[in-house]
Amino acid sequence: MAPDPRLPSLEELSWPTCLLIAPEGRVGWHNEVFGVWAGRADAHGAGLGELFPGDPVVGRLWDEARAFGAVEHHVERRGPDGAASFWSVRARRAEGGVLVCATDLTAFAEAAHALHGVQRVFVAAAAHELRAPLSAIKAWASALGARRRAPHTVEDEPLLDDGLGAIARQVDRMNELLSDLLEAARSDTGALRAARAPVPVADLLERAVDAAPSAGRVTLGPLPDACVLVDSRHLEAAFARIAAAVAKRQTEGPITVTCELEGAEVRVVVADGGPALAPAVEADVFGRVPRPGRGRGVGLGLHVAQLLVARSGGRLWREREGSGDRFVIALPAADAPPPERAPGPLRALVVLREDGGLLGRAASILRLYGHQVVTAPSPASIEAAAFDLVLVDLLRPSAGGIAALAPLRARPRPPVILVTAPPGARPDALAGAERAGALAVLPEPIDWAHLLALVQSTAAVCGAG
Repeated sequence: MAPDPRLPSLEELSWPTCLLIAPEGRVGWHNEVFGVWAGRADAHGAGLGELFPGDPVVGRLWDEARAFGAVEHHVERRGPDGAASFWSVRARRAEGGVLVCATDLTAFAEAAHALHGVQRVFVAAAAHELRAPLSAIKAWASALGARRRAPHTVEDEPLLDDGLGAIARQVDRMNELLSDLLEAARSDTGALRAARAPVPVADLLERAVDAAPSAGRVTLGPLPDACVLVDSRHLEAAFARIAAAVAKRQTEGPITVTCELEGAEVRVVVADGGPALAPAVEADVFGRVPRPGRGRGVGLGLHVAQLLVARSGGRLWREREGSGDRFVIALPAADAPPPERAPGPLRALVVLREDGGLLGRAASILRLYGHQVVTAPSPASIEAAAFDLVLVDLLRPSAGGIAALAPLRARPRPPVILVTAPPGARPDALAGAERAGALAVLPEPIDWAHLLALVQSTAAVCGAG
């Protein structure tokens, strides 16, 4: 039978491959990549133990494959510069000897390590946040218990009332934290589902305001006669979290809610009239884990609010307005049904830097979760292709800045866009990225779990999976 012309020859394989032959499992043939991997351009006649003297696992492949038919090992190697790499090395009996293939898993290993690291930090931060109300409850309970054992007087009534009220407030705070943790976990795993349906903006906001904390401080402006395609339960829950964050930061004064019509979106604006956030805080106000400059706490309520909005195909961001800040919730208008999409993995375009960098790791993370990923040097280089998601660093010279978002958003079916920002304060150059169409701006170092949660939300809206 003639070889399948669609399959590459062994010489064309992009990973190290060699054929071991007798005697003693010496290299009878290898591709060019194997020579680079072994550090010897011509490795014919050499044994694996000779090529990799510090790695007994690789040296045993000949014997194990001849004995068992097929084996696979995961090994760590260090290059001349000391950098570690991780490989899957497989060997199987073949005609004429043993065929050995090594696949570089470094990017996947680094991606998994990064995700586990974020999860560890998140769990520690959440535990710290839960410890505060528990400590307050214990302190008040101890004080009230001591007062109960002492002679009781009328003067003790205010203390008892204050203590019981404080305990009730701390229990409410714990309920909020546990609810946020549950919603965040459900979103990270893709278990948070949205049931989208057309709903009038006026009805949605009136219900959301009534159910929100500090509802008496909220003033609704004129509302358009328009419908949005959302899960109303998710949007009401998101609005409640936003209102709680605003009320906590600005303890007095009105909270105004207005609407703007912008293209195919209805944008709900929540303004508190408070001072502008510091740039370091503004950069990551929706993240899951604390960063320097953000103060104490995980800020999980706003993180969950962003995910709930994203599950309905909407976007949530915070932007400056004069000397203050405001939240903007951009919701898809329900004038036309969303385009049909065949079920399947999420199709993602990752615009890489020259060195790959963090976006190279992001591509590996998306592949780990079964998504189809294409990499390119600029958003315009694969303009004709259709993608559900584009991940890009707009500050790269070849990326084109915020102006590069316009052609992506102008497509008949625009992709969801995620933008990365350099470490430290968020640059003014990206201040309008969300208004121009990005779902979120993610500061570096990237909170990988936050990125993955946004991608999972995108996949749910697209019907991918």
